[in-house]
Amino acid sequence: MDIIVGIIKAPHGIRGEVKVQSFTTEIENIFSYGPLTVEDKMFARSIHSVDSWRKTKGSLIVKLTSINNRNAAEKFRFSKIILDRSVLPEPATGEYYYIDLIGLTAFNDNNIALGIVTSVKNFGGGDILEITPTRGTSFYIPFNKYFVLNIDLDNKAISIIAHR
Repeated sequence: MDIIVGIIKAPHGIRGEVKVQSFTTEIENIFSYGPLTVEDKMFARSIHSVDSWRKTKGSLIVKLTSINNRNAAEKFRFSKIILDRSVLPEPATGEYYYIDLIGLTAFNDNNIALGIVTSVKNFGGGDILEITPTRGTSFYIPFNKYFVLNIDLDNKAISIIAHR
């Protein structure tokens, strides 16, 4: 199971550096798991060693060994940096990787199944769960303690308060 841990946003300069947005807690932790696996827009994957990196205003400027000029870097614009879920540490109690929430059945506080969690999104106002019912259109609920009552990964269930 793959987890997106970052994205190559754009080339930086003329020497093949790229601007990377890291989704790890500490942005430099993206380098803690060895070479970077990059998936481009056509879903082709390649593995890249990191020559150097530096922080800049909430992102990273990264020099990958295999990219030597701006034209080569441009090909990786909007590419995803991915890791296999198995290489990541287990989250602490009460914490979850978003990928672990996908596929959980959402139940309301009366234990009635409302649908399946199909994605976790953030449009700028906080994390939200997209729940897709068997019939009808998907709906969103905030992913916070006021709407999410319980998460049970063992039973693939999530208890929520949902008013539709």
